[in-house]
Amino acid sequence: HNLHIQNSKIELKSKHRVGTVSNKKSNPQNQEPKYILERILGEGSSATVYLVTDEEGNSVVIKQFKNSILNTNYKEKVEREIETLRQINHPQIPKYLDYFEKVIEKRRLPHLVMEYKEGPTLETYLNDNRLQIEQISTILKEILLLLQYIHSLQPALIHRDIKPSNIIIQENTTANIVLIDFGIAVD
Repeated sequence: HNLHIQNSKIELKSKHRVGTVSNKKSNPQNQEPKYILERILGEGSSATVYLVTDEEGNSVVIKQFKNSILNTNYKEKVEREIETLRQINHPQIPKYLDYFEKVIEKRRLPHLVMEYKEGPTLETYLNDNRLQIEQISTILKEILLLLQYIHSLQPALIHRDIKPSNIIIQENTTANIVLIDFGIAVD
């Protein structure tokens, strides 16, 4: 795949070390963060999402966009997704961790690093399980509460792509779902 993998290591350049929550912090050693590729979580028309292990041994997600950041309209879309994720602070939405760009096959591709939330998507879960009315009610209530939260932000966010493949089911947790993929969210 497009990430350069050598001996199961992915070497990516970043302005600062992975794990920080602000782009304003710098990487004092000026080292390249390294990730160990675990697997591809998904691939869409605009990005590929990888599960990787960072330098500290934490599982994180890297969303590698497919279009070059040199395209001004595309750069604005990526910047909007980053700003959207940076302002969200909710346990049912993956946290933004880092952003970097890397030249791959002569294209400058943006990469977004996010917290990993484990579990199957609702789409996969529904293929293997039949939900009871109580489970359906709980999932819908949690979706509505998440929508209420993102709509209460200033400016309010509209997700615009809520579907079973963008909802992760987390069993044995206090919150049953996680909302992912804010790529086309607007304010």
